[in-house]
Amino acid sequence: MGEQFSPSTSAIHFENFLPMEEQLHSLQLPQPSITHHVPRNLHQHNPSDYQHGLIHINNAPTIEEINSALGGLCINHRNTYSIGHGYGGLPRYEDYMTRERAFVEAHTVPRMYGHVFPPPSWRGDVVSWAMDRFKCQNLQAVIEEGNPIYIQQILSEVKDYLHLLMMHSFGNYLIQKIFQARRGITFEQVDSIIKLIIVDDQQLRQVCMNNHGTRVVQIMLENMTCPYTKHAFVNIMKRITVALMKNVNGNYVIEKCVKLFPTELQIIILNEIAINCVDIATDKIGTSAIQKCLRHGNLFALALLVREISSNAMVLAEDPYGFDSNS
Repeated sequence: MGEQFSPSTSAIHFENFLPMEEQLHSLQLPQPSITHHVPRNLHQHNPSDYQHGLIHINNAPTIEEINSALGGLCINHRNTYSIGHGYGGLPRYEDYMTRERAFVEAHTVPRMYGHVFPPPSWRGDVVSWAMDRFKCQNLQAVIEEGNPIYIQQILSEVKDYLHLLMMHSFGNYLIQKIFQARRGITFEQVDSIIKLIIVDDQQLRQVCMNNHGTRVVQIMLENMTCPYTKHAFVNIMKRITVALMKNVNGNYVIEKCVKLFPTELQIIILNEIAINCVDIATDKIGTSAIQKCLRHGNLFALALLVREISSNAMVLAEDPYGFDSNS
């Protein structure tokens, strides 16, 4: 018999990643002021999709079986609903994930009874397939099918090549599909992918300025729900905000942040823009980007930016581009 493809062989061991609250501390970020819960529709699955031959779901699998089937990526059944105190008075990251993800896979992963999935033809070649126009479409179809075992294998192969694929003319579509997936992928998997993307601010800057990368980052933002992740993302983006505001592709990422994020996170971005408003407003692209922020930002979050524009009105009025922002 050929090699069999079991869940454990392709598991992404997330114990290798620091919990998000430790990541926040290691990045020396300020304490988040987010105190509200961001709801998200749980991934919807049809149990009948997983009935193959003699494999049937007679009742909901146990937590241990789910955890085993997902390669150890499911909730910690030894401390499922423990309540602790996390960073800045928020619940611990693990507790947040437990509440969000309690029933995500509960009715989807079949009782395997020793069943293993056959190894797919693309196993070991996901990155090269992602860079091929037609093979990338096949990988996207695999993600749409929602088999958690195959999705897990794809994630394990692309995690070290995320920035490369995000800027590739074909590979970027695969990363987009990962963020848009609604079946067979957990919140922890998505958050770990985001963490790998944003951990290096210079690589993130390069991606945001790329024709393909900027679109992937915007899709990522549209599907980012965890407040911890949003807070970490915004504080890393703060370091590259000025450069992105003056870039033809990067300014769309800043605009998306202002559109989607709550007031307390908008303030972080908009205050950075305000501090550098003259530099940005006197740039051909930057002046247009500031106007977009003024249209989409919360009035309270825009206070410092408006004040800085007003205080530098004379300087901006003398500049051909700054005049547009001043008006």
